[in-house]
This record gives sequence, structure tokens and C-alpha cells, in this order.
Amino acid sequence: LQSPVPFNFDTLICGGNTVTLHAKGGISYLWRPSKLVSDSTAIVVQATPARSTAFILSAFGANGCPAYDTLNVHVDHKPDPPAIEYATVKSYGEIDLLFQKSDSNDIETYFIYRSVNGGVSSKIASMANTSNANAAYFYADKTVKADSNHYAYQVVALDSCGTLSDTSVSHRPVLLTGTAGELVSDLNWSFYAGFSPKKYMIQTWGKSGWVGIDSGNNVQPNKNSFAIPGTCNISAYFRIKVIENGGNNAISYSDSVRVTPFDTVKPAAPVIQYVSVLNAFQVLVQWERSTSNTIKNYQVYRSDNEGKYQKMATFINVSNT
Repeated sequence: LQSPVPFNFDTLICGGNTVTLHAKGGISYLWRPSKLVSDSTAIVVQATPARSTAFILSAFGANGCPAYDTLNVHVDHKPDPPAIEYATVKSYGEIDLLFQKSDSNDIETYFIYRSVNGGVSSKIASMANTSNANAAYFYADKTVKADSNHYAYQVVALDSCGTLSDTSVSHRPVLLTGTAGELVSDLNWSFYAGFSPKKYMIQTWGKSGWVGIDSGNNVQPNKNSFAIPGTCNISAYFRIKVIENGGNNAISYSDSVRVTPFDTVKPAAPVIQYVSVLNAFQVLVQWERSTSNTIKNYQVYRSDNEGKYQKMATFINVSNT
């Protein structure tokens, strides 16, 4: 007796679907597992397996000798969800997203969902799965205002059966705000959501680009505020760098903020030590500097014959020492 003909390759069905199995080459047949087929002795049977199953067919000839064949029916259930690696602010008008593909090998499309300021997530984009060889996918969301809004992202996979995966873990980059204070820049930011941060680093913009601030280079992951000493009326730019604790060691950035500290505290007055006439045309005035360490210059006023004081000279404070 020849082996039953149809079982030359495995079969893939979607979860919940029914597959029809055909046999030939024998006089009588026996299908196993018998409980999973419509008729364990029929030539044509239907099966709706809940999971991937190996169906074994025994075909008997006129002499009663059996021949055996096996068909593996693979059941495609809900695909595994993709995994977002990071979401990061590139500029106030763009947030970039990198996600790892689903482990399922029949994904057709990825859908990207976005929530604004904690609202309901809505689909903003779809990406075709052009090749299972692509381990990661990149998406740039250029419809944002990252300097004033919170954005959270999720990704869902759609397989060839039309089944959607569960949503990925939501990722939300940091939203940084800065407030000018008395000779200080007060920074506050939201915690990164999606991976566990190792630390937050405060960076400032300088001649060589973005560099870490020594005092704010290792802000603990449970802290989301920091005060940076500054100079009156001198603006500074800041951003937050977030480093993942383990995992892919992913890095995410906030948008940048500009802060200009102010100074409303009246400086301590200098103290004149003495005034001395040098000659008919010169008077020497000597004073002790102010005890305040933010003095920019000293202005000298003079009154003639007990009249109104008028500014007559300005001295730049070249050193507080």
C-alpha cells in the first residue's frame, strides 16, 4: 500500500478556523487524534484544532496492512506584540520611535497609536511589514508640539489572519519645563514611561554642543526637579537625557528649554574708606567692595557744594577678589 498522497507539506490555519483533511490510497482509514476530527474513519474529515496538532492517518489496504502519514496543522493565534525600544524628542516638532518587530512570522502591518496629554490613544500611522528580516522599525512623528504636550506611544501588530496583537508597552518621553528664579534656573520634568531609567542627566548647550552639567550629571531616577545656579539676565538652554537601566541601554531626550534667571535682591552697599584731596584738580576716593558676589560695576556719584548728586564715573568689577 502506498503512503497517502496529500500529506506532502504542513498546513497553517488561523485560530478558530476549520481545516479539511483528505485521504486516499486505501480502503479504510483511521484518523488520530480521533476526538479532533469530525469522523475518525472517513476519507474526508474536518478539524478545528485549538492549538498546533500533528494528525496521523492510518490507511489500510485490501490485505489489511496499514500505511501511515502525518500532517502538522499549525494554528496561528494572536501574534506576539512588538516592543518599543524608546521614544525620544528630536525637536519641538518631532518625536522619534524605535520598536522591535513581533516574534510572529506572518505579520503584515504595524499600527502606531498615540495619546496626547493622557487622553485616549488613536491610530496615527501604519507601517507595512516588508520583510521578517527587519528586526527594528523606525517612525518619526512630525505632528507634535513636544515643548508643551505629553505624548505616549503604543504599537500593535496585524497578522495574515487579520488578528491584532496586544498593544505594546506604552512609551512616553520626558516633558521638561524651566522657570526663571532668583539667580537660578528651576527645572522640572515628567518621568520617562516605558522603561526603567537608570538616571536622568541634565545637559546644557555650549560652544561644543550639548554637555552634562557636573552638579546634575547623575540625578536619581526617583527625582524630577533640579535647581541650576545662573547669572542674572544670562539665558541658558537645558535638556534631559534619560538612560535605560539595563535592557537595550536605550537613550531618550526631552525637548530643550531656555531659562533666563533674574536678580531682584539689592546688593550690599560698598563702604567708602576715605576721601582725600590730592591737588587742586584731583580728589582720591577709596572704598571697600560690596560683599555681594554678583556685582557687575560700581558707579561713583558726586555732589558739588551740597547740591544734587550726579553720576560721574563707572568702574567695572573685574574680580570679586
